[in-house]
Amino acid sequence: MLQYSEVLSYARLGDFDLLKHSRHNVLARPWSNTMHRQMAVKYFKLLRAHEEINRLNVEVRRLQAWVDNETTEIKQIAAELSAQNPLLSAELRVLFHH
Repeated sequence: MLQYSEVLSYARLGDFDLLKHSRHNVLARPWSNTMHRQMAVKYFKLLRAHEEINRLNVEVRRLQAWVDNETTEIKQIAAELSAQNPLLSAELRVLFHH
């Protein structure tokens, strides 16, 4: 009978006696090879990285559009304030340039 804590301590498939003596020869399968499993993990990480790059390319464009809109809005508000409250308009421009 396998205990959960015992299973977690096994580092490789070969540590399971049940698999060692299996008639299906599980340990001879390509996926049981540690190097093959590591390469599969790296392959799927690489695929995920490409997906992330595509997603970030979209997000970069959105962020740039937001920054451009904010810049235009701040400049417009500062221009409108210059007639009503020149000190506030000047402070807003200083903060904007900062």
